[in-house]
Formats: sequence, structure tokens, C-alpha cells
Amino acid sequence: MENQNEIIPKQQKGIATDIKESITLSGLEEAIQFYEVAVNRLKDVNHWHLVTQHLETKFTLRDKNGIEVKRQVTLGDYFQINIPFPGLDSGKGYDWVQVQELKEENNQQQDEQIFSMLVKPASPPFDTETAHFFDDKASSTFSVLRKGTKITALVHGRNETPNTFVHSLAGKIRNILVALGSFLGFSYFQWKSLVKGLLADNE
Repeated sequence: MENQNEIIPKQQKGIATDIKESITLSGLEEAIQFYEVAVNRLKDVNHWHLVTQHLETKFTLRDKNGIEVKRQVTLGDYFQINIPFPGLDSGKGYDWVQVQELKEENNQQQDEQIFSMLVKPASPPFDTETAHFFDDKASSTFSVLRKGTKITALVHGRNETPNTFVHSLAGKIRNILVALGSFLGFSYFQWKSLVKGLLADNE
């Protein structure tokens, strides 16, 4: 789709990552149905750790007020992220991102469908300091795309730099170390397992 990249911020600094996985189904009806399955898995943030089988990191969906919710993601929601590393005081031990944009398109002429979700590091509802190891200019865009019988799951990371705009020295060191781990492959394996899990035929 020509508009597929509109939701992805331009790369201006730091690291950019692009991760994808594709499958091709045997028929169009099957592909349309499985596209919906993959999109619903992506929207079900509370169960990403089961989809990915990446049990070291767990995502909890919270609403605009920071209250945990058991539903699919909506605009303005937060992801409370529990990674296997000591967290920031500002995030009460967790990293936080907020959903900035949700976008879904259906182009019948080109036989394409796409759902995309953009999240950025954020301060949680109870604090004013960005609680994430990347600064607030970073972003992650998650997408599921169907083109005919081919379905592709993608994660695009942009402008990924360590968040040193925190008050404590310990917090700065922590964010640099976690960001370095991400650059060395931690995030790649996590998101690669997510895109594979979104397309896994395990139902």
C-alpha cells in the first residue's frame, strides 16, 4: 500500500530496525480469515508473551488513567512493560509506552488490507518523566499486512537512542545498559518472535 509508511516516523537519529515475517496461504478466503486472526493477536497486548513465547518480557495493557484493562488495545492506552532488568523509579519499576496512532486500511481494488499501531516511550499517568530506556523521540510501529494470499507481520523501530533525560544517575546508567542490550540484539529477538507468533498456525 502506498500509505503503509505514513504511520512510521522518519528516521532522524539513533538506530532504526525493520523486522518482518511472511506466510502465504493456499486460498484468498483463508488468507482474509487468517489476517483477522493475526490482527486480533496484535491487538491483544496482554497476551503477547504467550504469542511470542518470550516469557522474560511481559506487556500489560493500561488505559489513559493507568488502570489495567482486559481488552484489545485502543488509542491512548499504555503498555506497562516488565523487562528482565531493574526498572526506573518514575515507572514504578516498569518501562512505559503509549499508543499514539492506530490505522486500518482496506483496498479492495489492490486486494490489500493493513492494520498498524504506533507506540512511543512515555511518562506514565502518575509521573512526568519518560519511563523507558529509549527517549521519547523513539517509536515502534507494529503492522499486519495482507496482499492477496500473502500475510506479513512487521515491526519498525525508529530514532532509538538511550533515555538519559532522567533525574537519577542510576537511572541514566540503567537506560544506557538496557538500550545497549537492545542494540546488541535483545529487541530484535523479542520482535522477531512476535512477528513469527502473530503468523503462527497454533489455534
